[in-house]
Amino acid sequence: MLKTHLKLSRSIHCVTKNIYAMKLNWGTGITIFYSSFVLIMIGMVVYSKTFDLSLVVENYYEEDLAFQSRLDAMENERSLEHRLVITKIASEKTISFEFPAGQMIEDGKILFYRPDDKAKDFKVNLEELPGKEAVNIPYDKIAAGLWKVKVSRAADGKQFYREDLMVL
Repeated sequence: MLKTHLKLSRSIHCVTKNIYAMKLNWGTGITIFYSSFVLIMIGMVVYSKTFDLSLVVENYYEEDLAFQSRLDAMENERSLEHRLVITKIASEKTISFEFPAGQMIEDGKILFYRPDDKAKDFKVNLEELPGKEAVNIPYDKIAAGLWKVKVSRAADGKQFYREDLMVL
C-alpha cells in the first residue's frame, strides 16, 4: 500500500511539474490576443446597440425651419413689461406658471422636455385651461432629473415663447 501511495504521489508530482513547465509559443500568444480582441469588439457592438439613437423630436427639420418664428416669439416675451414667471414650489411639489395679468391666451402649450429620454416628454395644452392667469402642475409623479420647460402661447395676436431649465 505504501508503494502504491508513493507511485501515485510521484505521478501527481510529475503531472503538476509538466503543467507548470509548459510554455506558450508566439503563435499561441498571437491567437489568444486576436481572439480576445474580436470578443471585446463583439461585446462593444452588442453594448452600443442598447442605446436609443433616435432624433430628439420627430419633426426635426420642420422645427429647424420654424426657428426664426421661435426667435421672434422669444423677443415678444422679452419685450413684455410683466413676463411669464415659472416657479418651482418644493414644499407643495408643484411648478407654478404665472402668466402676465390681462393677457388673453388664445392657445398654447407647456412642453416638459427630457433631454436624455424622449419617452418621458409630455405636454399640457393651455386651451384646456381657459381664462387662467396661473397654472400649477404637480411634479411628484414626474421622474427626477433635468427637464427643459418650453412654454409657447398665442395671446393678443402675437406669439410668445419661453424656455427654462429645471431640475426636479
